[in-house]
Amino acid sequence: MNRRPRENAEITKTSVIAGAQAAAVTGTLSFAGLRYLEKYSKTFQSFKLGASGRTATVFIPVCFAFTLFSEQKVLEQANPNWFPERRTTSLPLHKKAANWIYGHPFPSVLMAAVPGYAAIFATTRDMTHLSFSQRVIHTRVYGQAYVLTVLFGLMAINTYMDNRGGEFEE
Repeated sequence: MNRRPRENAEITKTSVIAGAQAAAVTGTLSFAGLRYLEKYSKTFQSFKLGASGRTATVFIPVCFAFTLFSEQKVLEQANPNWFPERRTTSLPLHKKAANWIYGHPFPSVLMAAVPGYAAIFATTRDMTHLSFSQRVIHTRVYGQAYVLTVLFGLMAINTYMDNRGGEFEE
């Protein structure tokens, strides 16, 4: 896209502001949650996190929120038709789902990955022979395989939709 530098600067400015606002709210909530857990949760206290672990507990959600909201703002401004208006259709449920996945690939991955990671971590609760850090590593390794599988499936749906000409229509 050929845009003028002033227009690019305005898009960048508004996207950084949106990301910073989301990061500030997320940082405040993450920090408050960390302090609450450190003070009142016996389970969390038993993890014995060092300074880097506590910092990451707050900082990673902040980075995620900034990236997500600023990227969405850039897409919204660069492509005004990116976020379609809501409309009612009589399409079957599987076609509605395919259309939604096609139009929203990033949230689709998150909606599959987060519960998947949680379920994988929950299954490690029975592995009492492993320390907490080993259970986290176990979750990360299996979680990465799970997320890659989800990504392949979603990319297959998107490729299929691209090859057939886009979204399903009534």
